[in-house]
Amino acid sequence: MNYVTYNFNYAGCFRNYSQDKNFLGNSWHIYIERNILSSKRDTLYLRDQNGLVVDKYPYGCCY
Repeated sequence: MNYVTYNFNYAGCFRNYSQDKNFLGNSWHIYIERNILSSKRDTLYLRDQNGLVVDKYPYGCCY
């Protein structure tokens, strides 16, 4: 199993960081090499492995 497959998922996040004192905080962070969001307005949906919405973040004009 390669590093990305093993670590960049919910189980990997939990395994690697669940002991951090701020693990259950209110922030989510994702790092990618390009901008995937509109610069004006958009809604970011976070879904679980079953496609169910875990959280959503609307931003920009008129939200």
